[in-house]
Amino acid sequence: TYKPVLNQVEFHPYLTQLELRNYLYRNGIKMESWSPLMNAEILKDKVVNHIAKEINKTPAQVIIRWNIDHGVITIPKSVTPSRIEENFEVFDFNLNDDQIQMLDALNEDKRIGPNPSEFNG
Repeated sequence: TYKPVLNQVEFHPYLTQLELRNYLYRNGIKMESWSPLMNAEILKDKVVNHIAKEINKTPAQVIIRWNIDHGVITIPKSVTPSRIEENFEVFDFNLNDDQIQMLDALNEDKRIGPNPSEFNG
């Protein structure tokens, strides 16, 4: 039998999927974030904006960096050249442990996409 090397799942601070992330890690399966910016919904969050101001970065950069800090592959979607460039500028800073914990604490198990256990295709 073959096991997957990558699993693309919805992942953002409102849906942290800790149990799934741990399972994938234990089994050597990489996780890729689907809709990491929640169609820009997460960019309006007060905590995200507070952290962005604190470190002089954009809310999108904070979320992308948070994904990276969790070892999750992140490919944010944009057609705007300035945003595409901004999305790459996430390797010149780190979030501290407190900031990561603040973002993790936003988890509500909230999905913007279909629940895979209920999806009928």
